[in-house]
Amino acid sequence: MKRLLIILVVISMFLSGCGGKEQAAIQGDKAVEDGAENILDEEIIYVKTGIVHTRNFDKTLSLPATIEPKERVIISSKINGTIKNIFVDIGSKIKQGESLCKIDDIIYRIQYEKADTAVKSAVNTLRSIKDYDKNDDMKFQGIELAESQYETAKIAYDNTVKTYNRIKGLYGENAISQSDYETIKGQFDLAKKQLDLATTNLNQAKRNWEFDVEAAEIGLEAANNDYKLAKENLEYTNVSAPFSGIIAERKVSIGENVGVGTPMFTLVNTDSMHANSGLSERDVMMVKEGQRVMVSSDTLGSKAIEGRVAAISPVIDEASSTYPIKVLLENKDNDLKGGMFATIEIIVDSRQNAIAAAKNAVINENGKDYVFIQNGDKAEKRLVKLGYSQNDYYEILEGLKEGEIVIESFNDKLEDGSTVRSK
Repeated sequence: MKRLLIILVVISMFLSGCGGKEQAAIQGDKAVEDGAENILDEEIIYVKTGIVHTRNFDKTLSLPATIEPKERVIISSKINGTIKNIFVDIGSKIKQGESLCKIDDIIYRIQYEKADTAVKSAVNTLRSIKDYDKNDDMKFQGIELAESQYETAKIAYDNTVKTYNRIKGLYGENAISQSDYETIKGQFDLAKKQLDLATTNLNQAKRNWEFDVEAAEIGLEAANNDYKLAKENLEYTNVSAPFSGIIAERKVSIGENVGVGTPMFTLVNTDSMHANSGLSERDVMMVKEGQRVMVSSDTLGSKAIEGRVAAISPVIDEASSTYPIKVLLENKDNDLKGGMFATIEIIVDSRQNAIAAAKNAVINENGKDYVFIQNGDKAEKRLVKLGYSQNDYYEILEGLKEGEIVIESFNDKLEDGSTVRSK
């Protein structure tokens, strides 16, 4: 190539009439040769650049999770009986209190009516005993007899005591004989004993009445307990939903005999879901209840659902060596299904207005990170220290300043000092 250029220069100079000046021709040949060598030795590398700017970075925990309904319950029979009707099946959407099935209630209805009658009888018995002194026609028989005996004894005593006091005075004046005095005194002592006995009997009758009231009250309480039990058993024949949701399982059929504790239905509430995961001992202190969480799943594609940390266990799970965590999610579009696998992302730290560089601008060599910046028409290789990573950017803790030009796209020939030109 060089030889061809020299020949062309010589021919050109010869044709222009300068062939006699050999020294000038030699100098011209040398100039052309040096220029050609410089053009060949200097290679320009075309690059794509960007201006160093600031961004906000978040430190995010990414954890695997399993989606489960917030509420899930196995509905079991509370009584013994035979399934008479079934009103729902798998997939049925039901409201709180809606009937799921009916257990034959003939025996339980009879027991309920019997208990209801017993309560009414106990109420009447207690009322008749307690109200004995409010209505003479309902007076308690024991007290009525004791009161009559007391009144008779009281009249006899009052009459005797007057005679006794008069005779006693006369006897003190020696106006009557000792025999007459002792006769009336004997009558007085007998009347007093009879009055004391009547008083004791009346008090005992009243105490007996109090015991009878207490016994009647106990009887009423027992009757009420039997009534409540019979009423509950009758109500249990109608199996209803404890909350609104969807029937996930039906385990009984019409005509089947069930006992106490027999599983009949599985009910789930999918309006709200839990993403269940676990936090390591290192991370558990960085997460708080109520903290915002983003949940994604391959099943959802690019869609992410926002949730909140609902609960963090204070006790580590020995099987997984993590602290169980529940994230509450609203399932408005019914996209979430029980048993789905998902990823939860929790922001645990933020950096505001941090120096940032595109990830494709950073190269790693021997465990160290570098970027190239454009300084004039030259590339400068610079050591940097990375911080948080988010999307397509790294946080740069050391090595770059805002406003510098960083080379974001280049080929393998780029090195420190290379001549560069932006595309």
